[in-house]
Amino acid sequence: MKKDFSEDALIEQPAIELYGELGWETADCFHEFEQAGGSPLGRETASEVVLVRRLRAALEKLNPTLPAEAITQAIEEITRDRSRMSLAAADQLWANSNLKPSEFSTPVLGLIFLRYADHRFTQAQAALAREGQGAQGRRRISEIDYQAEGVLYLPDNARFSNLRSCPEDET
Repeated sequence: MKKDFSEDALIEQPAIELYGELGWETADCFHEFEQAGGSPLGRETASEVVLVRRLRAALEKLNPTLPAEAITQAIEEITRDRSRMSLAAADQLWANSNLKPSEFSTPVLGLIFLRYADHRFTQAQAALAREGQGAQGRRRISEIDYQAEGVLYLPDNARFSNLRSCPEDET
């Protein structure tokens, strides 16, 4: 009996089965473009990895206060073709990080979270400043005020904008 050592048999099908067992909605789209009407997932080509419509809907659902521009920027970053990155730039990215490939997602997700937290903090800061201008008089806004708004308090040196303004050797 001849064993099937194809990518479909060794990776795709076991992954689809595992995700289904874990309760994920799965779709085996190996032959999706052979069907009349195109891809049932909304992909334009078989090489399109990210399902942009679903990603946009998920990002909007998870981040209802994020402006549309931020959602668009996140999608552009996620879908950016890194294969066009020069080999030298790719080597530097890995060499300068001292991370194994399996560890690389942690700082990236941390930066995404920090950017979101900074955005929410900025919104709360503006709202609290408006409220502080009222008849109650002017009082100092504290961490407790941000917590009451359900927002993580970020001191100036922990803000995403501060991180972006640091020289590369300080980050």
